[in-house]
Amino acid sequence: MAQQHEPKEPIQTGKEAAPAWNSPAAKAAHEITSGVFRFADLSHPAVAMLFTLGQSSRRARLESRRRSPVLEKERRFFAQLPADRPDENDRQPGVEPDLMALADLELPSPPHVYLALQTALADRHKTTGDIADIVSADPSLATRVLKLVNSPLYASGRKVDSILRAVSLVGTEQITLLAAAMSVMTHFRDIPQELLDMSAFWQHSLSTGVLARLLAERAGVRDKEYHFLGGLLHDIGRLVLFQAMPELSRKALLKAKSKQMYLYYAEQDEIGYDHSTIGSVLFRKWELPPALRLTVLYHHIPEISEQVRENAIVHLADIMSHALGLGLSGEFFLPPLSEQAWDSLGLKPSDLVAVADAAEASLPSLFDSLC
Repeated sequence: MAQQHEPKEPIQTGKEAAPAWNSPAAKAAHEITSGVFRFADLSHPAVAMLFTLGQSSRRARLESRRRSPVLEKERRFFAQLPADRPDENDRQPGVEPDLMALADLELPSPPHVYLALQTALADRHKTTGDIADIVSADPSLATRVLKLVNSPLYASGRKVDSILRAVSLVGTEQITLLAAAMSVMTHFRDIPQELLDMSAFWQHSLSTGVLARLLAERAGVRDKEYHFLGGLLHDIGRLVLFQAMPELSRKALLKAKSKQMYLYYAEQDEIGYDHSTIGSVLFRKWELPPALRLTVLYHHIPEISEQVRENAIVHLADIMSHALGLGLSGEFFLPPLSEQAWDSLGLKPSDLVAVADAAEASLPSLFDSLC
């Protein structure tokens, strides 16, 4: 495992400097961020930059004196951990699940509206108006889609006030996938609060989607909408596990905390497979595009996939979301950055500053309206 090195001084990122580096808020932000990065290799320039960005983001929220449930959960989690760090994360990741265990899992059906939209897309006689009518038939879904399309993420220049206009702007296939993603956000309602804070979960998912879209644009990777959707849904397998196997999921959470290990390793130990595997299996059942399925499958280990560059986007976006403290997925430790994935994108650490600034400017309104 790579040795951790703490930066001695804050790296200049372009953001305004804090009033005092040793203020109570700055010290608390440093302690929390150090906990998140407990197993991170801070000798890597990109990881070091993410540490500074995460520290700055948390410090700003603490200094605003606005209540932050995510920060409170992070602070409590790391305050309870012993100082020693066991070597439970020093293992080779893989995607080979326990197929016998997987066979026993009952997967949820796709949202009804997605099936209706898929049927309409397959019918060459259907028009964009027919697609818009299907989305509009669900007022809650239509509202969510319009809020998303009118967000800075799309920035069309003028207000989109109808689903028909949204379909014309985004495209029929993309609006179908957006509608599926928005439907999923209300699909898992009965997960116990003590297992997972759903609002914080969707904040992490949404921020990963936004960061993925921005990173794809920055790196010149095509299909930025697919990367947004991949980021939004990358942890859906965890919802399936929490819903279908709450007791085993609880054991995985407790093991991850007591052993100080990544949650996806604890899932593999306790359940036989992790959330990325079950997410990809679910996407296959739902007949979502293969690119999305592979993004979900490889979001922790893109270096072993055939399309490293394409799968690196959500991998990095997920890590950035954790680093910045934008929501919580159930995982408190920063997942390791794949050097091969990072190198494939051709980005510089300074690019992460611009992406983080753009994401943090657009996310508060999205959190308020969608989470």
